[in-house]
Amino acid sequence: MKNMSTTSCPSSQGIRKRAGFTLMEVMVSSALTLVILAMLFGILMGAMNAWQTGSSRLQENADARMALDLIARDLQSMVVRQTTIDQEWLVSGPVVTPGDPTGTSNPHTSNWLMFFSPSLDRDAGQEGDIVAVSYRVGYQDPMTNNTDSNYKLFGLYKQMESTTNTFLNVLGLQDIMADHWMAADTLNASGLIIPNVVDFSINWQIRQQNGDIGYEPEVVRLGNTLTTSTVGNPLRIVAADISLTVVNDAGAKRLQLLERTGNLGQNQLNDVITQFGRVFTTRVKIEY
Repeated sequence: MKNMSTTSCPSSQGIRKRAGFTLMEVMVSSALTLVILAMLFGILMGAMNAWQTGSSRLQENADARMALDLIARDLQSMVVRQTTIDQEWLVSGPVVTPGDPTGTSNPHTSNWLMFFSPSLDRDAGQEGDIVAVSYRVGYQDPMTNNTDSNYKLFGLYKQMESTTNTFLNVLGLQDIMADHWMAADTLNASGLIIPNVVDFSINWQIRQQNGDIGYEPEVVRLGNTLTTSTVGNPLRIVAADISLTVVNDAGAKRLQLLERTGNLGQNQLNDVITQFGRVFTTRVKIEY
């Protein structure tokens, strides 16, 4: 009968089992874990920034389209009549933005549009339907109307007179800008349409007496006759190309920072517009 051989276990040979990781292994694994977490965090932040940028852009698009549609709707229903007193029905031209930080030596100008319309968003319950309408850019605290606040924002404002005040005090004026709107030059916070609008401009298409179409980016006044600052022999307004320049939230924060540090001027504003601004445009056909 053969003898069976036996083998001894390693422990019996004096070899010890490994009880854990060495310090070097722990340090290497920790470093690799940190690298992986950093990569994942970078991917997560990139995705969040992309989502935030996309959401902000969608909001800008929606706000700008809403504002342009509102202006277009009011202009298309603009009221114009021939009167014996040659009443002024529309005036448009560049003016200094209210609360502008750049001062009179280097003002920031934007368009101011004033006319009459049966605006659909007028206050309900009023007698009549014609209201005096004013569109312009303002720079102020949108909550308190305070131009000295550290929370000022650019925005597009729409101001409307009541139908009664329009009938009693505005209709019949031969200069609605000087005799009415400049005399009451305040921008009520309730008139804010959308924030972050830094420029509002209109390029008018004017039919001339010889049938040609001219383009007027400056002053337009419409009473019994049409007058402009550059187009010769103006006959009739045909259409208006309306543009809004809007900065995103990052641009708005940059403007607020410049304002708080006392460094917001026309050049700085232009730089912010170049970096953070977008222009939205629509064409409105006008019949009257």
